[in-house]
Amino acid sequence: MEEVTEQVQDVCVCKGETPVFYSMAESARPKRTMAPGELFYIGKAFQQGGVQRVLITTMDGTREYLPCGGKIFRIRGGKLKTPKTVMYAAPNSDADPIETLRNGSQVVLVDTVTAPDGKRFLEIRDELGQAGYIDAETEVGPFKFVSNTAVRDMVMGGCVCAFGLLITIMTVRAAASSPHGGRFIIAYGPAIFGAIQFFRGLSNVGGDSSELPLRDRLMPQIIQEKAVQKKIAA
Repeated sequence: MEEVTEQVQDVCVCKGETPVFYSMAESARPKRTMAPGELFYIGKAFQQGGVQRVLITTMDGTREYLPCGGKIFRIRGGKLKTPKTVMYAAPNSDADPIETLRNGSQVVLVDTVTAPDGKRFLEIRDELGQAGYIDAETEVGPFKFVSNTAVRDMVMGGCVCAFGLLITIMTVRAAASSPHGGRFIIAYGPAIFGAIQFFRGLSNVGGDSSELPLRDRLMPQIIQEKAVQKKIAA
C-alpha cells in the first residue's frame, strides 16, 4: 500500500452523502454512508492498486477510509482581506447583521452554505467565537500565528546580539585606526546570549497552550455546536 500524502489532523465537514469503507481492499464494500455535515479528522491518503482512499477518524474514534473524490470542507483559520465584511445571523443577505468585520480580522471558516436563492455563504466564527455567515465571495487569506512570547524572545534576543556585535566592531575599528594600536572588547557574551534567545523564540513560533491559534482554540466549541445541530436535525 503506497502512502500518497503526509498525515494531517485537520477537522473536516462532509459536504454530501459519501460511502465510507473499512479497509483499502478493492473488493471492500461500503461500510456505511457518511451524512452531510458530519465531522471527522482527516489523515493520510493511500493508494493500493487502482484505489485511492483517505484514512479518517470519526469523532468517536473509529478509523475508516473515505474515497479521495469525496466532497469535504476543511475547517481552517483565515484573515479577511476586504475593507468591510458584514457578518449575518443567517445565510441570507436579508438576515440581521451581527457585526461588520474589519480588514485583517481573524476568522475560522467552518462550512459553506447555499441559500434558497442560490447565493453561497461561508459559515464562520469570529475572534470571540461568535457564529455567523459572510458572503462566499469575500476574500479570505491565510494567516501565520506567532505567540507573544516567541516575538518577545526574538526581539530581545536580536537586540542583545546586535548590541554585542556593535560593541565588538566599534572597539576593534577604534583600535585598528589608532597609530599606537589599542585595546578592544570582544563582547561574545551578549552576542551568544542574544543569539540563543532569538533562536529559542524562533523555535517557539506557534505559542503554548494558552496562546493557540484561533482555529484550535475554537475547535472544541465548533465540534460541540455541530453535534448539537446534528441531534436536532435527526
